[in-house]
Amino acid sequence: MKYLILFKHRLKTPLFVIGLLCLSLFAINSSLFAATQSQSKLIQLFEDKIIHVALYNDDIATTMLFDAISKERNFTVKYHQYMSYEAAVRSVINGKNHFMGNVRYHKGLKDKLAYSAPTHINELYLITSNPRLKQDFDEHRIGIHRELMTKDAISHVLQGAKLVEYKDTNEALSLLETGAVDGVVDFLSNNVAIFTEQYYKTNLDLQLSSQVVSLITQTGEMEPLLKVLTDYLNQDNFQKSINIKRNELKRKAQKAVIKYLVKQSNLNLDKEYVFNLEVRRPFIYFDDNQNLTGVFVEVIKKSCALISISCVLKANAQTSWERLYNEFLENEVQGIAPLTILDERKQQVNFTNEAHHNQMVILKRTNFKDDEFDHVSELYAQRMGVVKNDFSEWLLRNYIPQMTFEYYDTIDDAFQGLIDKEVDYITSSKSYINSQLENNIVNVTLDQRISTYHDIPLGVGFNKTEEGAHLAALFNQAFKVINLKKIVREGMPQFDFTEQISNQQTKQKRTVFLAIIILSILIYLTLKFRRISLHDDLTGLRNRRGFNHKYPQRFDENLTMIFLDVVNFKEKNDFFGLHEGDLILQTLSATFKKHVGKGEVYRYGGNEFLILAPFTENQCRDFLETIQTIEVTSIKQQVKHLLSFTTIIVEKGTEYQDLEQLFAILYIALRKQKQNHDNDICYINKDTLSMFVKTSEFRKKLANAMESKELSAYFQPIYDLSANKIIGIEGLSRWYSNDKLLTPYFYFDELKALNKEAELDFLMIEIMDDCFSKLMQRGLIDSSFQININISFASFRQASSLYQALNKMQTPKSQVCLEILEDTVLDEFLIEKFEKLTQMGFQLAIDDFGAGFMSIEQIKSHYISTVKLDRSLLPINIINSTSDLTALLSLVTMLKSFDKKIVMEGIETEEQAELLRKNDINRAQGFHLAKPLSFKDLVELLESKQ
Repeated sequence: MKYLILFKHRLKTPLFVIGLLCLSLFAINSSLFAATQSQSKLIQLFEDKIIHVALYNDDIATTMLFDAISKERNFTVKYHQYMSYEAAVRSVINGKNHFMGNVRYHKGLKDKLAYSAPTHINELYLITSNPRLKQDFDEHRIGIHRELMTKDAISHVLQGAKLVEYKDTNEALSLLETGAVDGVVDFLSNNVAIFTEQYYKTNLDLQLSSQVVSLITQTGEMEPLLKVLTDYLNQDNFQKSINIKRNELKRKAQKAVIKYLVKQSNLNLDKEYVFNLEVRRPFIYFDDNQNLTGVFVEVIKKSCALISISCVLKANAQTSWERLYNEFLENEVQGIAPLTILDERKQQVNFTNEAHHNQMVILKRTNFKDDEFDHVSELYAQRMGVVKNDFSEWLLRNYIPQMTFEYYDTIDDAFQGLIDKEVDYITSSKSYINSQLENNIVNVTLDQRISTYHDIPLGVGFNKTEEGAHLAALFNQAFKVINLKKIVREGMPQFDFTEQISNQQTKQKRTVFLAIIILSILIYLTLKFRRISLHDDLTGLRNRRGFNHKYPQRFDENLTMIFLDVVNFKEKNDFFGLHEGDLILQTLSATFKKHVGKGEVYRYGGNEFLILAPFTENQCRDFLETIQTIEVTSIKQQVKHLLSFTTIIVEKGTEYQDLEQLFAILYIALRKQKQNHDNDICYINKDTLSMFVKTSEFRKKLANAMESKELSAYFQPIYDLSANKIIGIEGLSRWYSNDKLLTPYFYFDELKALNKEAELDFLMIEIMDDCFSKLMQRGLIDSSFQININISFASFRQASSLYQALNKMQTPKSQVCLEILEDTVLDEFLIEKFEKLTQMGFQLAIDDFGAGFMSIEQIKSHYISTVKLDRSLLPINIINSTSDLTALLSLVTMLKSFDKKIVMEGIETEEQAELLRKNDINRAQGFHLAKPLSFKDLVELLESKQ
């Protein structure tokens, strides 16, 4: 008891428990090692010695076993053949032989013999010369081995037969040859000779029974070796070898049957046997190379080769099943496949045995009436598609007798009709659906609740003739040889279609889920980009696009619009840098938002802000006073920016056509405020709106006139006063509008507002070139005649377009003078352009000199060949303006010293003209000499001068 308590106590110690486990494992390994050593020693005892093995008849399994192990262990095996099973067993009991295989267990010998674990199965067959001897054995004589230990069981299976015993293979062969028996029963491995004898009509239709067999040896010292042999025999590779050998024997016997049946059938082996094949995946179809393939194609080809007949396979995907079947019934062809085996057809068709077992299912479009019907008969009110005269039509008629079908020629047509929504349901085989799933057809699914509603056997059909009966019997024998199961297994799509459809539905759900995620991301990005597009990134305010998005036509008439343009913002931005400009805009944005209350603030342009707010008159005044005192302090630049605004206010209730009109008016007002340098507030209301509307409409009309080139040119002659001769003309634009001829005074500012100055210059270049060409053609001018064209500063900003327009001129470039206004600043930009124009051959003139601020130093530029003096320099009252005259003559003297040509503008009296002649100022133009003329009047004037 003391020791027991101590043992229990120690069990609680983990180290002690681990020790016990180690001891146990050691004891087990020791016993296994001892057993292995014992077996090894036992095997070594037989090495280089002879092992005697008893055989009964052709025991292939036993010979294969001992042949293989003898090579591995250097055994010498000697086989002893016995014609009697009982004698072979007795030889082992008496010690004459060490082993015997293929022995069926007999409990009466268990004390004398040691039986191994089962080694393999020995198959019992009926071998008969009568192909029709299958199930009915009444009054038939059957030979049975007298030592067959399962005689009682076989007698029960062969009930009604007369059993005739035989003692060995020779006697069995004799009984069959003489017709003493209709067949014999024996195990395959016992009587290989009977199975492989080609003369006899072996028919393996009936596999009666199978029996487990073992190895035997004497009880005692050989028993351990028996286990070693059994383990070796039960290895997978060895069992596979035995099965291969056994199957070879079966096929050899089956081929013998086919040869005999062909001989007995009297078939015409020179004839071509034609088969109609229905193109239906996966049974029969054309591959990518248009070769005919499929399960039934392989079955028919291999069967025909075994039978040694020539077979022609006809298949066309466009041929209807009805036509194929009618041709077969009229004996135009000898066979048809695949064909559903039906009792109703057996009066017209000789069928083979079942080549493939198929299942009929109901198909529908994905997500159409899910889980609505439980049985196929409930589909009576649905649109159902079937193949005409096909088994599927006959089958559905049994379930739904009065139903009206939509007929199709082929199953592929029916399937496409389902996809195209011509029908709601079709019925087809499981194999066909699997083939479609293999092609990734995912918009059609199995009706899961109805599922499989009928099982169908498929085979090959032959004509209901004696020849057809022989062909069917021969094909049945061929099916056993060609390994039909393997052909079907390899040729059929290996899908669990229910699982496949489920996987496809799962895939669809994942696709939908992924699509939702992608759509959500796209929506988010769209909203994000929309916000970015509608808001100014710097200030966070809505921008011009944001305003137009919210107010596409007009805003609430109860809101006041305040439009603010920051004065001199560009100069501040350029001088202090972009960072300072950003700081100003951000400060203004924060200030505006702080003081507008429920109003809205927009950054409408670079330095333009727009405010919409429900201000009263006092609130609006307070807001304007607040923003007039805004200061922005720059820590980095250590400067205070005092800000002012050009302000336009659109008062409440101001009626306007739409926002496009309103902003056109607003920018007209803004431009005028800037031109007048007026910092006062401009109000747009009911009283002032009409004026701005007129300006806006005038501007639109002018833009249309420019688009359609309605503007024309008038020509003012330039005279040589000394010779009273016209030496050139200056082109002046005119616009004929509302029955009035308008000079640039009435429209040039609006033209500048439209940014159309350069466009007008290019038009005048074209007109002047055309005028010169016409005058030359009439002979009214010569090579000394000069045309003057005004060029605005805007054209120099589009220098490439200007050069292009000038290069198109047909007028000699030396006879073209380009006039530039004096108020144009002659900087490096313009000097570069002047240099280019002079290189091209054009002359340059300064127009209206004396009216602007151009210096004498700039006039000295060698690019300028002519100076046109402004009319303000010419005294109107010559007698009382001696000082003005002195100044004019001094200027003329100086310009002549610079080698400049001089043209005096604005000659309005003869006295002025005479004064210029006396002082050698001979080039002049003005109303006294000639007003601007139309082309017609110019021509008349030139003709009169000739």
